[in-house]
Parts: sequence; structure tokens; C-alpha cells
Amino acid sequence: MNAVFSADLFARAAYAMSADPHRYYLSGVAVQPCAEGGVILVATNGTYLLAFHDPHAFYDGAETSTIVQPSVATLKACRAAKDYGRVVVITGSRLEVVEAAPKTAEERSSALVGEGLRSHIQAEPCLVDGSFPEWRRVLAKGDLVEGTRAALDAKALAVMGKALNLATPFLRFWVNPEATGDQIVHHVRGTYPSGFGVIISGRIVVKDPLVPTWA
Repeated sequence: MNAVFSADLFARAAYAMSADPHRYYLSGVAVQPCAEGGVILVATNGTYLLAFHDPHAFYDGAETSTIVQPSVATLKACRAAKDYGRVVVITGSRLEVVEAAPKTAEERSSALVGEGLRSHIQAEPCLVDGSFPEWRRVLAKGDLVEGTRAALDAKALAVMGKALNLATPFLRFWVNPEATGDQIVHHVRGTYPSGFGVIISGRIVVKDPLVPTWA
């Protein structure tokens, strides 16, 4: 598989990767060609999910989904970018992070033949031998309205805040008001325009008074 895509978006999606060694197929970011052009970068740990669209990405692979597992050093290199020109270059199972790559898909493909300044080369092979689940199945069904209907995990909220925002942290939530039980799924958007999050599991709680009686 050969591909070139945004290092910034890749690092943002990676916030949702699983750390469970038994769920190795969730321990990376799935790179999938998009029907609208470019690629979709998606990761999930089973509790929450992050997905981003890079419309300028270059992808040349036989598979419809390839799982890319970054090292800690790779993510550090991706997140150190001062602008959005830094890209991840995959050649076979080799991963490199490249500076100052062009933005169009045609020009980005040139990074595969040695153009651009290499800022990081991952020592380990980057591809995971496994099948990424069909992530669209967890998306909320029906007509969504803005708001929340469950107690949301604090870690999930922190991850969404980091991954989906630019300078100003801000989150908005949408949910199906008629969903019940495990069907209560929250869609999340921040100030970053090309991605969204999903908090898959929420917990219905008995509503306490907004202001406690002792206040």
C-alpha cells in the first residue's frame, strides 16, 4: 500500500486508538479511500470514535481499509507540526513523516519518490494484519437533535476536546431523542471543520437537582 495523507489529521484520529493488546485490530488508524476523493482516517477503542476526511490525500492500495499503527515517536513527530503541510508517507509497510509536502493529491504522490524533507522514519513496520470493523454501524440513526441524553465519560470528552478543536476548545453534541439503551449514541463536533467524533456508550442517570440543596 502506498499513501500520503495529513500528519495532523492522522494524529488527531489516533487519540481514539485502543491500547488493549487483545484488540490489536483497533490499535491503529484505519486509512480508507473516500468516494468523494482523498481518504478517511478513523480510529476507535470501542467507547468513542474519531473520523477525519483528508480530501487531498493520495492512496494506492488494493485493500479498502488499511490499519496503520504509529509509534509514540511517530505521533510526536506528527503533532509537532507548526502548520498543516506535514504529511505521513506510507510505502509498503514503511512509515515516514515528511515536511513541506504539496497539498494536492497529484503533488502529494511525489513524496513517494523522495521529494520533501524527512523529519521522522518509524523504526517498526506500520501495518496491522487485521480487519477494521465497519465503523459506520455505530453512527446514530434517525433524526438527530442538538443536546445530550446521558452521562458522558470524562475521558471521552477530554479526547474529543483535543482532537476536534483548533485554538478555541468547543464541543457540540447531537443525539436521537427517541433512542433507548445501547442505541443512545452522541455525535460530537468541534471547531475543526474536517472531522467528527462519536461517543458510543453513554449512561442514563437519575437526574439530580441542578443546584444541590446545600447551595
